Amino acid sequence: MTSIINHSSDATHAYLGYRLQALYTLYRILQQEEPPHIFQPEGSEDLAVYDNEHHLLEVIQVKQRSSSLSLSSFDPEKPNSFFYRAWSELEWNPSVLITIVAFGAVGPELSNALKNSGSDRTNVVGKIENYGHLSKAKATEVIDRAILQPVDILQS
Repeated sequence: MTSIINHSSDATHAYLGYRLQALYTLYRILQQEEPPHIFQPEGSEDLAVYDNEHHLLEVIQVKQRSSSLSLSSFDPEKPNSFFYRAWSELEWNPSVLITIVAFGAVGPELSNALKNSGSDRTNVVGKIENYGHLSKAKATEVIDRAILQPVDILQS
């Protein structure tokens, strides 16, 4: 998805983050295909998408950073941060999609880890494992299943 979003430089990070979450949610609602889905902001992650029978299809984490998005942006040292919540969703529903929407730049290590197998993926999995909240196998599954969706922002 490519968007043009104009925002003032004096907006607080929290306000801007909520605004981008709302705009992304609206975008997804307007872009949905048949059959229509149910969208729940601030449910499972920033946005949860369910089918008409209330089965969870996708969890979405929306990130906006003034600096490049990196692993530390997700607070992996905390026991209930994104990667651990994502694992919990996968444990209950192995077919759920895990989407990370990034407004702004994404650091090369995280970007490569989420797009390709290789040393960056191994490094990111190792860092998550080292915090002691997820095993290597669980961290690998989350990273393998996560989809990075960068969004271009043009500022005025």
